[in-house]
Amino acid sequence: MPYALPRSVPVGTDHYYLDRLADFAARCPDVTPPSYYADYGDKCLHQFRRTEPHLTAQGQRWLQRTLVDLQERLEHRRAGDPTGFGQIERDSDAFGKMVFEMHSDAYLGSGISDLPVSDLFKIAKTPDVADLVTAEGLKQLFEVISGMETDKDRTAPRRVLNVIFQRLKRIGILWERVHDFLRKRARR
Repeated sequence: MPYALPRSVPVGTDHYYLDRLADFAARCPDVTPPSYYADYGDKCLHQFRRTEPHLTAQGQRWLQRTLVDLQERLEHRRAGDPTGFGQIERDSDAFGKMVFEMHSDAYLGSGISDLPVSDLFKIAKTPDVADLVTAEGLKQLFEVISGMETDKDRTAPRRVLNVIFQRLKRIGILWERVHDFLRKRARR
């Protein structure tokens, strides 16, 4: 039986990912939904909302732009090829990979490079460490850090990266995976 095409859902809301999840469940009740919607998208959106009051006004504007940009990118992908989008949604790993590939551009395009270091530290501390040490998380991290290295302050990305690595060491979670990833990346 063919599945209905994914419908548009409003962007810029704090329930966007749950709306996407509900749309998927209505269209494909017998298929496991992509884990990204609830296990990453919605979870991280709310983690960043809890960080938001602690950011500068500039950091808060960046956060809002980024949250909307990520949702718009996903909706643009859906609108551009609804059939293909509906098919990839049924493969949780492929869907997650597709969506994660949008993250770095959204962070950089929303102006993360222009934020004060105090905001960068708070942003770096927001996601769960377990989400940062996945292959997708590490790829995002390095793409953003690389994109942030500007003439204005070349040390800020490295200082933020150091904070993240200190968290990883302190918690002790999957440090070998990070080390292996960095070693492989250094060989390239």
